[in-house]
Amino acid sequence: MVIVHFKLSDVGPLSLNIDFPETLDNILEMCAGQLEKPVGSVIVVRAGQVVPNKAQIEPNDVLDVYPAISGG
Repeated sequence: MVIVHFKLSDVGPLSLNIDFPETLDNILEMCAGQLEKPVGSVIVVRAGQVVPNKAQIEPNDVLDVYPAISGG
């Protein structure tokens, strides 16, 4: 089970049941399906490290998802 925490959001943690590694892109699509809305542009952190979109997410990972915010 992957636990996804949406930081800086009113969305509570999501639990996703996966039996084998999935790409981060697929995990975010699963989240969007559960939320019934797009996730949008985000930065994902696992164990203190930013996770690239094509990275493999393991069944017991915990992910922190932050909205991608830019300023100037």
